[in-house]
Amino acid sequence: MSYMQEEIITKLEEYSEKFAEHGVVLERINKKLEEHDNKFLEHDKRFDNIDRQIDFLATKTLQHDDRLERIEQNMVRRDDIAKLTRTLEEYVGLAKKKDDEMTLLSHDMIKLEGRVEVLEAMSR
Repeated sequence: MSYMQEEIITKLEEYSEKFAEHGVVLERINKKLEEHDNKFLEHDKRFDNIDRQIDFLATKTLQHDDRLERIEQNMVRRDDIAKLTRTLEEYVGLAKKKDDEMTLLSHDMIKLEGRVEVLEAMSR
């Protein structure tokens, strides 16, 4: 063999060793990439679960919004209570006035009955 051929063979053997080393490195990188792929799949499952939870929470929020709107429509407000209180106070005032009038009328009736008795006694 000539010197040139030996040098080529030597270079080829060096390259072959380097390719073998690179092959080992590439296998480790490939293994790491597969591990990362598996981790990404796990993360995807977790994100899917989180998406379902967010959807559930969004649905519940909308349902609660509807309930709150219905409650708000049927709810008695402060101004409603104040109006009702004023009306009740007016009715209580009128009832008290009527009671006072009844008391005065009963006193007047007693006086009139006494006068009627006197007049009846005189006319007999």
